[in-house]
Amino acid sequence: MKNLFAILVLSTFSLISFSQGELAHNSVKPKTEIISKSIRVKLKNNSLRSYRLYIPNVIELESVKLGTNTFCMSQGQEMYLVLEGKNYLLLTANSADRNSYNLRKLVKKRKNELGLK
Repeated sequence: MKNLFAILVLSTFSLISFSQGELAHNSVKPKTEIISKSIRVKLKNNSLRSYRLYIPNVIELESVKLGTNTFCMSQGQEMYLVLEGKNYLLLTANSADRNSYNLRKLVKKRKNELGLK
């Protein structure tokens, strides 16, 4: 009876430790997978005007005058330009595109496309 109890206890502990190891192994993603999905986007503002930018569920900020803002964005994530309380799509993160932009030129181009002044 004692031997049966000991075997039962040992088998239970080995099953618990095996399942916890399996859970830990499945829940941890390799760093290379996480890094490959994020895209570093650099916005250089060479004007004296600051722009309000908005990345949904991440951040809303004023761009730096005569400065640079750098963001890590996910593939396909969108960044909006906020003008007069309205959000206008400025860019979508894409690994195939270049990752460095002149913010003043990008805003000017987008405003022309939208017919804004």
